[in-house]
Amino acid sequence: MQILFLVLYNILAFLLTLLCLPFILILSLRPRYKTSLLRRFLLPQKSFQDLDILMHACSLGEVKSLNPFIKEFSKFKMAITTITTAGYEAASKSGLAHAFLPFEFWLIFWLKKTKVLIVLEAELWLMLFVIAKAKGAKTILLNARINDKSYHKYLRFKFFYQIVFK
Repeated sequence: MQILFLVLYNILAFLLTLLCLPFILILSLRPRYKTSLLRRFLLPQKSFQDLDILMHACSLGEVKSLNPFIKEFSKFKMAITTITTAGYEAASKSGLAHAFLPFEFWLIFWLKKTKVLIVLEAELWLMLFVIAKAKGAKTILLNARINDKSYHKYLRFKFFYQIVFK
């Protein structure tokens, strides 16, 4: 049942991307989104090989919050993925390999074996977790909080989050 759901989820994500392609291309003309949208939806960057730790931090603040962690674990081979351009620019200053996290359906092809996946806050991308687990990675949610206001939203999609957290 779960495999069928994942296949349907990926097909839906792909079809949704195709449907939104004109919008993605128009938005990618803006300097703010030019690089990030193209690399997330159409032209994913080269993936990382043989990592000890892959960290996913959506934006600037999350990438900055990783600095003490990066210093403490500097002996490990690490990389950072982001979604926003500001986060990407901050990651480029970290001295680590970095990339925009490709959209869900690309992750099947893009995500390579890593020992630990660290995801900051509530960046709960289903395929990121599923593929990391399939490739043997231990997953850590760092600073992931669900407040009272958003708790009810999570409950509405309980079936989805049960798969994510499995």
